[in-house]
Amino acid sequence: MNYIIYIIQSNKVKTFVNIFCIANFINYGALRNYLIMLNNLKT
Repeated sequence: MNYIIYIIQSNKVKTFVNIFCIANFINYGALRNYLIMLNNLKT
């Protein structure tokens, strides 16, 4: 259990998780905008 906590607290993992979350957020926004654009083209 302490080993897991140590991994979570390591800076490299924190940085990786932050980058991963930011990338997911950007991808989600781009996907949402793409779907909105498709809906606008249909109507």
